[in-house]
Amino acid sequence: MSLSVKLASALIAALAVIAVLRWATVQAPPAADAVHAAFTAYKQAVLASDGETAAAWLSAGTIEWYGRVQHLVLHARREEVERLSAVEKLEVLAFRQRMTPDELRRLSPRALVAHAVTHGWVNKHQMQRTDIGEATITGEVAVASLVFDGRPTDRQQRFVAENGQWRFDQLPALAAVDENIRSAAALRRLNEDQLIVLMIESATGRKMGAEVWDPPIGSATPVPP
Repeated sequence: MSLSVKLASALIAALAVIAVLRWATVQAPPAADAVHAAFTAYKQAVLASDGETAAAWLSAGTIEWYGRVQHLVLHARREEVERLSAVEKLEVLAFRQRMTPDELRRLSPRALVAHAVTHGWVNKHQMQRTDIGEATITGEVAVASLVFDGRPTDRQQRFVAENGQWRFDQLPALAAVDENIRSAAALRRLNEDQLIVLMIESATGRKMGAEVWDPPIGSATPVPP
């Protein structure tokens, strides 16, 4: 190989390396330790009942989900509530049991989440025992295995990058709760609604009246699909 060919080959190789490094610099997502930092910040906020901070670490999609729940709490009629997924039904009935219509109307979806955390409606005991393992990052999505009591589990936690910051995305976990409710109901030989009522009564310490299945007086309007 002539010197000129060697120089040309070296130049091409160098330019290729520069291009790859440049692409990596532009495209590389935040480091995996930033995912762990996001989880730790959310966990600490929940344990401290710092609702505003905890809500700030949640993904936009998670907040939108709670916004839909808030709308259903205020407006969904009994027949509409009965058609909801198990986790949606649980949230709608629990909020109706715990909050007045006026409280619900004046809160934004993000403030509603903050309110729930501040008032200890999140399972702190379980959160205390939960951590995450190694995070796998693909573009703007990160997935980490859940660790419970120091032992890895087959469950995963999802994070999304929003405005340069990793956010805790609860949507997959909420879908998993749906299946857990169905499985627990079958194990106890109860139907889904019976178990949901028991869960709410256990969490709130009082009986759930039949009126909770209906929207607050004066709030019923058609619920969009």
